[in-house]
Amino acid sequence: MRKKQGPKVSRRVFKRFRANFPITFMDLKQGKEIDAETKDVSAKGLGIFTYTEVEKYTPLKIWVYMPDRQKPFYTQGRIAWVDPLENGFRAGVTLDKPEFMGLSRIFRSRIN
Repeated sequence: MRKKQGPKVSRRVFKRFRANFPITFMDLKQGKEIDAETKDVSAKGLGIFTYTEVEKYTPLKIWVYMPDRQKPFYTQGRIAWVDPLENGFRAGVTLDKPEFMGLSRIFRSRIN
């Protein structure tokens, strides 16, 4: 007899919000810069889309370009998962530390 599976349980501590911002990240394994776009953000992670394939667990330096025209928001993290799509790659990035200041800039840009 097969057990019924319950609803999927999220392990996320911080809520994710839809946000589309251009980003550049440095793939620290290969030493190359890659352009991408956020799809969602939280204090501890980013959902991104890129045309360039990236490997799971790759450490990154990340610059998020916000519409507030201040300096790009800088953070660090690593690729947590990658899903290939027909036209690129969707990936999840786990940030090394929670980025509350960056989130406050994102919230301000969503309100204005």
